[in-house]
Amino acid sequence: MITGCLSIFLILIAISAVIAVGIFVLPFIAGVYFVLSYLMYSRSKNLEASTMECPNCGSRDIKIQSVTTGVETNSSLNGSGTTFLGVGHVWGNRNSRTNYKQKREGVCQSCGFNYDYLTDEDVTKTKNSSKLNLIVSIILLIVSILILIGFLGRSKNNNSDNSSIWANEITAIDSFEYYLDGNNVYLKKYIGKDKKVRIASSYTIDGKEYVISSFAGRVFNGSSIDSVILPEGLVTMSKDTFSGCRLKNIYIPSTLQTSDDGYKFYKYFYNTEKIYYGGTEEQWKTLTNNANRADIDVVEIIYNVNPNDLNN
Repeated sequence: MITGCLSIFLILIAISAVIAVGIFVLPFIAGVYFVLSYLMYSRSKNLEASTMECPNCGSRDIKIQSVTTGVETNSSLNGSGTTFLGVGHVWGNRNSRTNYKQKREGVCQSCGFNYDYLTDEDVTKTKNSSKLNLIVSIILLIVSILILIGFLGRSKNNNSDNSSIWANEITAIDSFEYYLDGNNVYLKKYIGKDKKVRIASSYTIDGKEYVISSFAGRVFNGSSIDSVILPEGLVTMSKDTFSGCRLKNIYIPSTLQTSDDGYKFYKYFYNTEKIYYGGTEEQWKTLTNNANRADIDVVEIIYNVNPNDLNN
């Protein structure tokens, strides 16, 4: 019979196993616990109080006796003492308390047959205990399955989010501070939350289309972004556009031109993985004023890239 204490013990084992081994173990433990609880519950449903009749010979000459099934001893020390640096000695009396686990047993005086003797109270207690264990096991099983599903779902979403290093959609204009001048929109600061940014060549604002040809400030200064696709048609940007921004991947269009202020933008790349450039290697050298490759902190530079191909 699974008792209430055993139920708590099994739950503690399950929690410990999850911490030590991983979240995938919990449903297995909960499943085993449920099966055991269900078997005990099914068995207890047919349980009935014992009668004063020997199951072996039918004699009614039965003697009821108490039998010890186990011993449990708890010790404690009461007194006073001294300690130094966590080490000490305590004087006092050691108290021990022994608990004896017992059950009733029927002994046939005619044939000597022994059998467990259950009272109505014993049967009620056993049935209630097995029912409670079954309920707890069901709850634990459901919770463990929900936790596992949630974990797998979260992992799937994370994997889905990380399956592409680039933003799948154009970043909204509301993700930037900007101003309008004529037919142009000038981006001042990225204020969005997404770590992947894809800037359009133009945006429709209040029914009118505005083109992006230049940035008006340090757009990504201090931003926590992983990748950015700069728009085709971008001509100039500040050299510190990416200052304080540990970018991993970036696409730079071939339309970007060299300027006294802007050509050293690469000085703000730190441990960048890849630069994807829309032009040729010769165009890149012109853009960076023939910068030494060792001065560009990036693992690889890829040339002649079509931004429409940057989907994964």
